[in-house]
Amino acid sequence: MKKLLLLAAFGASLGSTGCLSLQPVGLMAKHLGTKPAATKTADGVTVLPATDAPAGPLLQKAPPPPTPSFLITPGEVSAATAPDAVARLLKEMDADRQALATFPNYAEVSTVGR
Repeated sequence: MKKLLLLAAFGASLGSTGCLSLQPVGLMAKHLGTKPAATKTADGVTVLPATDAPAGPLLQKAPPPPTPSFLITPGEVSAATAPDAVARLLKEMDADRQALATFPNYAEVSTVGR
């Protein structure tokens, strides 16, 4: 019986040597788990990996661009109102240009999903 118990203990210890990547799970996992490895840069600065980073990307929807101002339509232009139509068209284009200048610029970042 003693030999069988000794053989079982030896077999269990021999089989568990390959399981070096086990991590604790449960309520005490945060306290018993391993700490992330710190790396040192060439300047001697210690860099720790982020531990409070959110799980997914943080994306905010961009607001829609401003609608163009319709100060003049093609049906309002005739030979008699052409000079007034040109002045109103220039004013409309300037107003649209100023509205787009105040619109915020958003960067689009592409990531490769694997």
